[in-house]
Amino acid sequence: MEGIRARRLCRSTRGRSACCSRTSRPSSSRRTWTGSWRSPSAISVQICPARQSPRASRTHCGSWGWTAIARGIRSLCPAASGSGWPSPRCSRHALPCWCWTTPRPIWTRPAGGCSTRSSGTSSKREPRSSSPITRRRTRSPLSAFFARLDYRGELPLTPEEAVTLLKGKHVQIEEPPVTAAFPDPVARVVIEARSVEFVYPSGVPGGRPALDRVDLTVRQGECIAIVGANGSGKTTLAKLFKGLLVPTRGEVRIHGEDTRRMTAGRLAAAVGYVFQNPDHQIFADTVFEEVAFGPRNLGVPSHDVPERVREALEAVGLKRPGIADADPFSLTKGDRQRVAVASVLATRPAILIFDEPTTALDYREIRGMMELIRRLNQAGHTIVMITHLMWVAAEYAARCVVLQAGRVATDDRTRAVFAQPDRLGSLGLRVPQISRFTQHYGKTLLTLEELEACFRIA
Repeated sequence: MEGIRARRLCRSTRGRSACCSRTSRPSSSRRTWTGSWRSPSAISVQICPARQSPRASRTHCGSWGWTAIARGIRSLCPAASGSGWPSPRCSRHALPCWCWTTPRPIWTRPAGGCSTRSSGTSSKREPRSSSPITRRRTRSPLSAFFARLDYRGELPLTPEEAVTLLKGKHVQIEEPPVTAAFPDPVARVVIEARSVEFVYPSGVPGGRPALDRVDLTVRQGECIAIVGANGSGKTTLAKLFKGLLVPTRGEVRIHGEDTRRMTAGRLAAAVGYVFQNPDHQIFADTVFEEVAFGPRNLGVPSHDVPERVREALEAVGLKRPGIADADPFSLTKGDRQRVAVASVLATRPAILIFDEPTTALDYREIRGMMELIRRLNQAGHTIVMITHLMWVAAEYAARCVVLQAGRVATDDRTRAVFAQPDRLGSLGLRVPQISRFTQHYGKTLLTLEELEACFRIA
């Protein structure tokens, strides 16, 4: 292929690219090159710092790389050959190769085990190691699993593709580990909803109640995910648990006491509520003042407030110098979410309610937030969280409550709930990818770790 313009993708510029003319020459500070590569099957050009010539770099990688751009043409790395590409590496830098372009976004295993995805106009270099890829969520869970199996070939993106790849092979999936009975029948009931009905004054679409005859019990130490389609009543139920709303009929009890008879101070000390949008919760000029607001209003002695603020900030991972004096609105969305959690933790409630804690967060921040919630649960807090991410419910909640049109449609262990894909589909939900894959073989696994532990192939 002649006349194909090369595009520079440099690690030092974090993925930014710049196209150069054919007359560009290498400079002392930055290597640049463009040109054509004559090959019927390969239009990707690799440049290694150890080699100046593109032709000489065919079996080398590049911490500086060049990827050709051609619409509608799939190309392979010049160092690659066939499926299950080999793994040539630069002897000097020990870095993997880059490759290809294609108009259809796909995942592939290029030379050196690098995984790449393209929209047809660019490509990105990603490490072979599945742990950083999984942390960034730039690869589907099944792709990460097949990569850990050292599978050589095009990695599957969907359960259907994975099943097709394994066709003709003997696949065995062992029983997942048995968890303790949940909820613990001995644990004390901390939240109880009895025939709760709630009607908004302005009504809801369809003229039905927002909640209709809801009966639900939450025991101490549980971690519950409340899921359901938009408008199913999830946030309304959470606000009733907090006492922000009062039932139209029925009653909500916190530690055995009707929320109608509890003062705002007692509710604040018993139940912490983290809003879906932290900007609706944060109002103070500094992080310290924001976190200190709750304890001060509960009458905590002034000399104890700084210690509570410090403990709360440490618990949510905000320990860097100067964070207490920072303007909370100058922080990232993830850090503002942590400030909101810290302001709740400072009041030391036993029950924590999270209304979609992962909204507008990237995968790394979602993981960080959910690991924080897991630690809080392990420390003894009762967790009730609302989420639209089924993989979050699968990995972090032992029990799952599904709402539909203001009623409890399903309430069971998370594994038992996700073992009913048709039922969930009728409720507008879809089981996680790992579960859909293993259900082809008669089991319902929830996480990548379970799949690695229970999957066997002959």
